Amino acid sequence: MAQVTLVALYGHKPPQFARYLNTINQLIQRSPLGPSFRPYALEQIHATIVGLERTATQGAFENANRLAAASERATMDFERALHLARTFPPLTVRFGGFEPDARPFLSQGRQPYVRSFQVNCQQGKVIIIGWHHQGGDFNVHHDLWVLRRRFGEEANVWPKYAEDSDLFITLGELTAASPTDPTGARSDAAAIEALEATVRRQLVKHPVDVRITPAALSFVRYLEPTLASLTSTALPVLDSALSAPSLAACYEA
Repeated sequence: MAQVTLVALYGHKPPQFARYLNTINQLIQRSPLGPSFRPYALEQIHATIVGLERTATQGAFENANRLAAASERATMDFERALHLARTFPPLTVRFGGFEPDARPFLSQGRQPYVRSFQVNCQQGKVIIIGWHHQGGDFNVHHDLWVLRRRFGEEANVWPKYAEDSDLFITLGELTAASPTDPTGARSDAAAIEALEATVRRQLVKHPVDVRITPAALSFVRYLEPTLASLTSTALPVLDSALSAPSLAACYEA
Protein backbone atom coordinates (compact mmCIF):
# COMPACT_ATOMS: atom_id res chain seq x y z
CA MET A 1 0.00 0.00 0.00
CA ALA A 2 1.33 3.42 -0.93
CA GLN A 3 1.87 5.82 1.94
CA VAL A 4 2.65 9.51 2.34
CA THR A 5 4.97 11.47 4.60
CA LEU A 6 6.05 15.09 4.96
CA VAL A 7 9.82 15.43 4.88
CA ALA A 8 12.59 18.00 4.63
CA LEU A 9 15.68 17.90 2.41
CA TYR A 10 14.50 15.12 0.11
CA GLY A 11 16.15 15.22 -3.30
CA HIS A 12 18.38 18.28 -3.67
CA LYS A 13 20.63 19.12 -0.72
CA PRO A 14 22.38 22.42 0.03
CA PRO A 15 25.96 21.91 -1.20
CA GLN A 16 27.52 22.37 2.23
CA PHE A 17 25.17 19.79 3.74
CA ALA A 18 25.79 17.35 0.87
CA ARG A 19 29.54 17.59 1.54
CA TYR A 20 28.87 17.09 5.25
CA LEU A 21 26.92 13.88 4.59
CA ASN A 22 29.60 12.64 2.21
CA THR A 23 32.32 13.19 4.84
CA ILE A 24 30.41 11.11 7.39
CA ASN A 25 29.82 8.35 4.87
CA GLN A 26 33.53 8.26 4.08
CA LEU A 27 34.39 7.91 7.77
CA ILE A 28 32.00 4.98 8.03
CA GLN A 29 33.29 3.31 4.88
CA ARG A 30 36.90 3.59 6.08
CA SER A 31 36.04 1.97 9.42
CA PRO A 32 35.89 -1.77 10.17
CA LEU A 33 32.14 -1.46 9.65
CA GLY A 34 32.65 -0.19 6.11
CA PRO A 35 32.13 -3.51 4.28
CA SER A 36 28.74 -3.96 5.95
CA PHE A 37 27.53 -0.37 5.48
CA ARG A 38 24.94 0.25 2.79
CA PRO A 39 24.64 4.03 2.36
CA TYR A 40 21.43 5.50 1.08
CA ALA A 41 21.58 7.46 -2.16
CA LEU A 42 22.03 11.15 -1.46
CA GLU A 43 18.70 12.07 -3.04
CA GLN A 44 16.69 9.72 -0.78
CA ILE A 45 18.25 10.93 2.47
CA HIS A 46 15.68 13.04 4.30
CA ALA A 47 14.35 14.24 7.64
CA THR A 48 10.76 13.40 8.50
CA ILE A 49 8.68 16.29 9.76
CA VAL A 50 5.48 14.30 10.31
CA GLY A 51 4.04 11.12 8.83
CA LEU A 52 0.76 10.98 6.92
CA GLU A 53 0.68 7.18 6.90
CA ARG A 54 -2.87 5.92 6.97
CA THR A 55 -4.42 2.83 8.49
CA ALA A 56 -5.42 -0.20 6.43
CA THR A 57 -9.11 0.67 6.78
CA GLN A 58 -10.56 0.59 3.28
CA GLY A 59 -11.68 3.97 1.98
CA ALA A 60 -10.61 5.89 5.09
CA PHE A 61 -7.81 8.36 5.67
CA GLU A 62 -7.21 7.59 9.33
CA ASN A 63 -3.83 8.56 10.74
CA ALA A 64 -1.81 5.43 11.53
CA ASN A 65 0.33 7.11 14.17
CA ARG A 66 -2.72 8.20 16.15
CA LEU A 67 -4.23 4.74 16.03
CA ALA A 68 -0.98 3.17 17.21
CA ALA A 69 -0.36 5.67 20.01
CA ALA A 70 -3.86 6.34 21.33
CA SER A 71 -6.13 3.67 19.76
CA GLU A 72 -8.04 6.56 18.21
CA ARG A 73 -9.35 6.68 14.66
CA ALA A 74 -8.62 10.22 13.45
CA THR A 75 -9.35 11.28 9.87
CA MET A 76 -6.59 13.41 8.40
CA ASP A 77 -7.44 16.90 7.11
CA PHE A 78 -5.27 17.25 3.99
CA GLU A 79 -6.32 20.83 3.35
CA ARG A 80 -5.14 21.91 6.79
CA ALA A 81 -1.97 19.80 6.59
CA LEU A 82 -1.08 21.46 3.28
CA HIS A 83 -1.66 24.90 4.78
CA LEU A 84 0.54 24.14 7.78
CA ALA A 85 3.31 22.88 5.51
CA ARG A 86 3.13 25.95 3.27
CA THR A 87 3.26 28.32 6.26
CA PHE A 88 5.97 26.35 8.07
CA PRO A 89 8.14 28.95 9.87
CA PRO A 90 11.85 28.86 8.98
CA LEU A 91 14.03 26.82 11.31
CA THR A 92 17.82 26.72 11.55
CA VAL A 93 18.97 23.22 12.46
CA ARG A 94 22.49 22.46 13.63
CA PHE A 95 24.17 19.13 13.12
CA GLY A 96 27.29 18.59 15.24
CA GLY A 97 29.25 21.10 17.26
CA PHE A 98 28.36 19.67 20.68
CA GLU A 99 31.19 18.99 23.09
CA PRO A 100 31.00 15.76 25.15
CA ASP A 101 30.18 17.62 28.37
CA ALA A 102 27.77 20.15 26.81
CA ARG A 103 24.20 20.03 28.10
CA PRO A 104 22.28 22.85 26.40
CA PHE A 105 19.32 20.42 26.38
CA LEU A 106 18.70 16.69 26.48
CA SER A 107 17.37 14.46 23.71
CA GLN A 108 15.59 11.38 25.04
CA GLY A 109 17.47 11.96 28.28
CA ARG A 110 20.90 12.00 26.61
CA GLN A 111 23.38 14.72 25.73
CA PRO A 112 23.37 16.01 22.15
CA TYR A 113 27.01 14.90 21.70
CA VAL A 114 25.86 11.28 22.04
CA ARG A 115 22.64 11.68 20.08
CA SER A 116 24.27 13.61 17.21
CA PHE A 117 25.54 10.36 15.66
CA GLN A 118 24.42 6.87 16.56
CA VAL A 119 24.26 3.35 15.23
CA ASN A 120 20.89 1.84 16.09
CA CYS A 121 21.91 -1.76 16.61
CA GLN A 122 18.36 -3.11 16.84
CA GLN A 123 17.31 -1.66 13.49
CA GLY A 124 20.73 -1.64 11.83
CA LYS A 125 20.36 2.09 11.04
CA VAL A 126 23.08 4.72 10.99
CA ILE A 127 21.66 8.09 11.99
CA ILE A 128 22.49 11.72 12.61
CA ILE A 129 20.31 14.19 14.52
CA GLY A 130 20.17 17.97 14.47
CA TRP A 131 18.33 20.57 16.55
CA HIS A 132 16.82 23.97 15.96
CA HIS A 133 18.54 27.03 17.39
CA GLN A 134 18.58 30.80 17.05
CA GLY A 135 22.05 32.29 17.02
CA GLY A 136 23.40 29.38 19.05
CA ASP A 137 20.58 29.53 21.61
CA PHE A 138 19.09 26.04 21.87
CA ASN A 139 16.38 27.04 24.34
CA VAL A 140 14.17 27.23 21.25
CA HIS A 141 14.86 23.65 20.13
CA HIS A 142 11.36 22.61 21.21
CA ASP A 143 9.89 24.79 18.44
CA LEU A 144 10.01 21.80 16.11
CA TRP A 145 7.90 19.76 18.50
CA VAL A 146 5.40 22.62 18.76
CA LEU A 147 5.07 22.62 14.97
CA ARG A 148 4.69 18.86 14.83
CA ARG A 149 2.02 18.98 17.52
CA ARG A 150 0.08 21.56 15.50
CA PHE A 151 -0.18 19.08 12.63
CA GLY A 152 -1.78 16.63 15.04
CA GLU A 153 -4.08 19.05 16.80
CA GLU A 154 -5.22 20.92 13.70
CA ALA A 155 -5.03 18.33 10.90
CA ASN A 156 -5.08 14.96 12.69
CA VAL A 157 -1.64 14.28 11.23
CA TRP A 158 0.01 13.08 14.40
CA PRO A 159 3.77 12.71 14.94
CA LYS A 160 5.01 9.24 15.74
CA TYR A 161 6.74 10.27 18.98
CA ALA A 162 5.57 12.69 21.68
CA GLU A 163 7.76 15.64 22.67
CA ASP A 164 10.01 14.96 19.67
CA SER A 165 12.26 17.91 18.85
CA ASP A 166 14.87 15.86 16.96
CA LEU A 167 15.47 16.32 13.24
CA PHE A 168 16.39 12.72 12.56
CA ILE A 169 18.17 11.54 9.42
CA THR A 170 19.07 7.97 8.45
CA LEU A 171 22.25 7.75 6.38
CA GLY A 172 22.11 4.04 5.60
CA GLU A 173 21.99 0.55 7.01
CA LEU A 174 24.37 -2.07 8.35
CA THR A 175 24.05 -5.60 7.07
CA ALA A 176 24.40 -8.65 9.28
CA ALA A 177 28.05 -9.08 8.34
CA SER A 178 30.38 -8.90 11.35
CA PRO A 179 33.09 -6.26 11.11
CA THR A 180 36.57 -7.33 12.16
CA ASP A 181 39.98 -5.78 12.28
CA PRO A 182 42.90 -7.50 10.45
CA THR A 183 43.43 -9.82 13.43
CA GLY A 184 39.77 -10.74 13.66
CA ALA A 185 39.72 -9.64 17.29
CA ARG A 186 37.35 -6.69 17.19
CA SER A 187 33.71 -7.42 18.05
CA ASP A 188 30.65 -5.78 16.54
CA ALA A 189 30.07 -3.79 19.73
CA ALA A 190 33.64 -2.54 19.87
CA ALA A 191 33.61 -1.57 16.18
CA ILE A 192 30.36 0.34 16.61
CA GLU A 193 31.65 2.13 19.70
CA ALA A 194 34.86 3.10 17.90
CA LEU A 195 32.94 4.38 14.87
CA GLU A 196 30.58 6.46 16.98
CA ALA A 197 33.53 8.02 18.81
CA THR A 198 35.33 8.82 15.54
CA VAL A 199 32.32 10.45 13.88
CA ARG A 200 31.28 12.37 16.99
CA ARG A 201 34.76 13.88 17.27
CA GLN A 202 34.49 14.95 13.63
CA LEU A 203 31.07 16.50 14.21
CA VAL A 204 32.29 18.47 17.23
CA LYS A 205 34.92 20.16 15.07
CA HIS A 206 32.80 20.66 11.95
CA PRO A 207 29.18 21.59 12.68
CA VAL A 208 26.82 22.61 9.92
CA ASP A 209 23.62 24.64 9.96
CA VAL A 210 20.76 23.77 7.61
CA ARG A 211 17.83 26.08 6.95
CA ILE A 212 14.42 24.39 6.90
CA THR A 213 11.78 26.42 5.07
CA PRO A 214 8.67 25.48 3.07
CA ALA A 215 10.91 25.39 -0.01
CA ALA A 216 12.83 22.49 1.58
CA LEU A 217 9.67 20.48 2.32
CA SER A 218 7.95 17.82 0.22
CA PHE A 219 5.13 15.39 0.65
CA VAL A 220 6.51 12.07 -0.56
CA ARG A 221 4.40 9.18 -1.82
CA TYR A 222 6.37 6.01 -1.16
CA LEU A 223 6.25 2.23 -1.36
CA GLU A 224 9.42 1.64 0.70
CA PRO A 225 9.97 3.32 4.10
CA THR A 226 13.50 4.29 3.02
CA LEU A 227 11.96 6.57 0.36
CA ALA A 228 14.05 5.00 -2.37
CA SER A 229 13.81 7.30 -5.36
CA LEU A 230 12.76 4.59 -7.82
CA THR A 231 9.59 3.84 -5.85
CA SER A 232 8.85 7.29 -4.42
CA THR A 233 7.38 10.51 -5.79
CA ALA A 234 8.16 13.90 -4.26
CA LEU A 235 5.48 16.60 -4.26
CA PRO A 236 7.10 19.92 -3.32
CA VAL A 237 5.02 21.79 -0.77
CA LEU A 238 5.19 25.04 -2.74
CA ASP A 239 4.05 23.46 -6.02
CA SER A 240 0.92 25.45 -6.90
CA ALA A 241 -0.62 22.35 -8.50
CA LEU A 242 -0.54 20.45 -5.21
CA SER A 243 -3.94 20.24 -3.52
CA ALA A 244 -5.77 18.29 -0.83
CA PRO A 245 -7.41 15.99 -3.43
CA SER A 246 -4.04 15.27 -5.05
CA LEU A 247 -2.62 14.32 -1.63
CA ALA A 248 -5.54 11.97 -1.04
CA ALA A 249 -4.97 10.42 -4.47
CA CYS A 250 -1.41 9.50 -3.53
CA TYR A 251 -2.63 6.51 -1.55
CA GLU A 252 -4.22 4.90 -4.58
CA ALA A 253 -2.44 1.91 -6.09
